[in-house]
Amino acid sequence: MAFAQRARLVDADTVNRELSVMKAAITWWRARGWLMHNPIIGIERRPAPPDRTRALSREQIAALFDLKISVRERTFWKAMYETCARAEEILCLDVADLLPADKRGRVTPKGGAIEWVHWQSGTAQLQPRLLKDRTRGPVSSPTAGRPPTSPRVTADGRCINCATPR
Repeated sequence: MAFAQRARLVDADTVNRELSVMKAAITWWRARGWLMHNPIIGIERRPAPPDRTRALSREQIAALFDLKISVRERTFWKAMYETCARAEEILCLDVADLLPADKRGRVTPKGGAIEWVHWQSGTAQLQPRLLKDRTRGPVSSPTAGRPPTSPRVTADGRCINCATPR
């Protein structure tokens, strides 16, 4: 069977995901009378290996923040670390979405609901250097400190960097 051949070539997570899709499709086809028997009887989920990824150590985090990088990059990485937000959410922050005194910003995550990300002192200390006197525009603009040369939001209100509504 083609599925068994493919299962030998991919990891357990892929096999299990594809097996779930096949089971759902076969159930649907059988309910409509398009298939009389179940061709995947006997094929079982494969045990997935345990996730052995580890968080970075304090020393690794400190080394990351000691890198000689631009204020824009440093602010981005600090915000990512301190908020635990998705990169897309941080990249789509607009200056108007920030409440610096409260150390938070308004984001639109997957699903479209408005939420707030909260940061700590590291991000709060870097933001004024990054933003200078800007009152609008993307926080993480590659042209931070200068007006953008091209629009960052499409006509339908979507952020170019992340395709989420603004």
